[in-house]
Amino acid sequence: MAPNYGDPDNFRRANIILQSTITSCTTVALGIRLYTRVIIKNHFGIDDALAVLSWALVMELSLVLAVAIRWGFGTHIYDIPAADLRKAVKLLEVARKSYFPVVLTVKVCILTGYLRIFNIDRTTKWALWAGLCLITLFYIAAFFVDITHCKVPVGCEPFLMGTGIFNVISDFYILLLPMPLIFRMRMPITRRLRIVSVFALGSITCVASIMRLTSIRYAADPDQTYVAAKVMHWNVVETNIGLICACASAFPAFFDPSAPRSLGFFVRRLFSRKNKSHDKPGARNNDVSDEVSNTKWIVLPEVSRERLHNQDIDEI
Repeated sequence: MAPNYGDPDNFRRANIILQSTITSCTTVALGIRLYTRVIIKNHFGIDDALAVLSWALVMELSLVLAVAIRWGFGTHIYDIPAADLRKAVKLLEVARKSYFPVVLTVKVCILTGYLRIFNIDRTTKWALWAGLCLITLFYIAAFFVDITHCKVPVGCEPFLMGTGIFNVISDFYILLLPMPLIFRMRMPITRRLRIVSVFALGSITCVASIMRLTSIRYAADPDQTYVAAKVMHWNVVETNIGLICACASAFPAFFDPSAPRSLGFFVRRLFSRKNKSHDKPGARNNDVSDEVSNTKWIVLPEVSRERLHNQDIDEI
């Protein structure tokens, strides 16, 4: 087929839009998490450090792909000049090798967050630790197999299929593991809706991992610079949405009007001052501290609040 250097068919524009949009959302989500944990909750734990590391690796993956776009990533291989093709292939290989460290740190970040928030009974604790160890060992092994034996597109399909299946299973495991505990809690409907919305966001990660698995059929296609974009799209979506999910538990506290130093608190105080300026003399204004002191949180006897990490569970 004759090359088309002037106006080639490609995924470059779609890649640029995806990369810029989703990485911006991920950065904002991490900023909200860090502000909530450090400023509002006055605490910084290992899962927060893992969130920062995950963000750095996600940004590294996105940066490599962004540079690869400059040299032809997402364009048909026959439409790329030879000098650019060598650079594009090298960068594409770096992006492929970066995937396992990124997905590992994101999943470990989520699981360590579960240990902090939901560490209340022996069964859940053992399930969390078992998943944490298995996922860590699997992705470390997969990374070393990938860099030493997997030469895309020759003979790599079984390896990619196996890791893709494990990826889907582990995503559903992470999504469903806390569900029994959550359903045993009795809480206000607004808080339950918050928790459900956080886990609904996590289901997008599961969908992305399934789509990545289905796209593995392109692994042996010789037009790698073009078809790899179909796979890498889902790599980017999966890892970024996974990190956003890891940060999402901090969102309610960030917008909570009863939490001092939160955005919701500042907005509420701003509107309270405006309303106060229009009140008649002697009118009674509600104090924020009264609302905090009157807040009720009810749980079933088998899951008492005292056994939960109060500072952490209030985030969601």
